[in-house]
Amino acid sequence: MTRTEKILGTLFCLTMVFFIYLSNRDESKNNEMINKSKFTTIAKVYEIKSGKTYTYARFYFFFNQEKYYSGDYVSNDMRKTINRYYRVDLSSVDPKYSKIHLDQEVTDSIEIVKAGFKYK
Repeated sequence: MTRTEKILGTLFCLTMVFFIYLSNRDESKNNEMINKSKFTTIAKVYEIKSGKTYTYARFYFFFNQEKYYSGDYVSNDMRKTINRYYRVDLSSVDPKYSKIHLDQEVTDSIEIVKAGFKYK
């Protein structure tokens, strides 16, 4: 292995460690903000994006009569969740901090309407 290859390998490893650190820091900040002023409501999943190493759920919810869009990494491809309603925890101080619970589907139409959605 040449000196250049060693340097490039080291730089690559340091870059990966840095990105993992940033990801964990952001997740910790998200959880901290939610736990400080937790509010639970209902969100609707409108898109699932999948890559080779990730699956990302996009959803929206209503808080104080405003519509908020958010997203969250999920464990696997959850295409069956699209256009369904789920519980979401958010920070009442800053609703951009949210965490959806795809294992807690909401099917009660009255509850869905109370959360701000127009139910068909």
